[in-house]
Amino acid sequence: MKKIIEPVTRIEGHGKITVFIKDGEISSANFDMYLPRGFEKILVGKLVEDVPRITSRICGLCSSAHAIVACKALEKIYDISPSKPSTLMRKLLLIGELIRSHSLHFFYFAFPDILSIQGNNREKYSVQQFSKIEPDLVEKMFRVIKIGNELLDSIGGRVPHPVTSLIGGMSKNLTEKEVVGLQSNLRKGTNMVRGLTEKLIEYMNKIGEPPEIFNIKEPAFMGLNDNGNFNLYEGKIRLIKGKKTLADFEPEQYTQFINIEKKAQGIQANLNGTETLLTGPMARNQIVERYGVYEVHSLMDEVPNSWKESLLYMNFLRLIEILASMYDAILILNDTELTEGYEMPSLKKPVSPTGTGVVEAPRGTLIHQYSVNKNNTVERATIITPTELNLTTIDQKLLQTCRDSYQKTQDLDKLKEDAKMAIRTFDPCVSCATHLVVDVIS
Repeated sequence: MKKIIEPVTRIEGHGKITVFIKDGEISSANFDMYLPRGFEKILVGKLVEDVPRITSRICGLCSSAHAIVACKALEKIYDISPSKPSTLMRKLLLIGELIRSHSLHFFYFAFPDILSIQGNNREKYSVQQFSKIEPDLVEKMFRVIKIGNELLDSIGGRVPHPVTSLIGGMSKNLTEKEVVGLQSNLRKGTNMVRGLTEKLIEYMNKIGEPPEIFNIKEPAFMGLNDNGNFNLYEGKIRLIKGKKTLADFEPEQYTQFINIEKKAQGIQANLNGTETLLTGPMARNQIVERYGVYEVHSLMDEVPNSWKESLLYMNFLRLIEILASMYDAILILNDTELTEGYEMPSLKKPVSPTGTGVVEAPRGTLIHQYSVNKNNTVERATIITPTELNLTTIDQKLLQTCRDSYQKTQDLDKLKEDAKMAIRTFDPCVSCATHLVVDVIS
């Protein structure tokens, strides 16, 4: 018997869960995504100057990350080093995007699930009901979302699909007035996020032990490592397992460590053919030694240890990352070089035929790789997104969740709610993960 859960609600994009039941047991479960949109093929033949603008259209939530990582990859091809002011502006763009994405996930996707766990009724809470139960929390959340949007608008030129990221720099500078306004908003935002984090800890303590069904067997974690510092923009890629570092490598070396398999629903990745991968907030938490602010680490110490083994812990880590990023943004805005002018480099002939870039998007490690010809047009594009890197782990956890739920209750409705909640904890971005067109139609 096949059971289709369609659609999976409260995720970014459209997806479904397919569960097969044979002889009264769950034989398989898969998270299926639709609508391959073909950006890797669209980019072929395009002028390199157009690539950041095109890739920013892959996703409405991860636009800046796609545009910036495309610039980083192409800058390697032309041996261009962006100026310090433009690098600082890019970091602010990534921070604005993370604030917006994480806060939207927390409000619309995650917190209704936390409420349902506390009430032990998986169908009870909608976003509308949540808004009535916690009006103060919702008001703070909307203000935090607004702060992220203001950063994106001020630096990116607009909130969705920003247009200021260029190869070699940025097309906009901040004025001193804009800097003062953004700093003021961010300082207010740190107080709001601290309150949201303390409220979530309060709910964790009320719940006690999180449902065992959401515990996760430790995969190999992957993320950027900047000498142990939390950094969305730069560093080497690090792989760890059980606190042991497996590898530190440059972006262009990723194929030496990660096995990539193209499938109709996107890329499936693993480590050395066996270990599943996880990237995103939980992976960054394992890799990062310092978030930069003592307050962030003291809040983490308040979380009951039992939650740190659960997928649900990622909801808490998203708030932690918002808080740490806000403090980072305040420091960046204090840098006097931020508002200095600079000359944009001109593109000449490629120095290297291929370039690879990496950043940390809200959902995890994002890799772009391009091959360019002497006419400055793209010959080949490879885009590896966090949701694709996580897909094998998502499917593995989904199968385990469905089996545990059905074994305990034999209730397909309960299984459906558990399965959807498990998917939501990963915060999959289906828009990003469906950029691929498989080779059969190339």
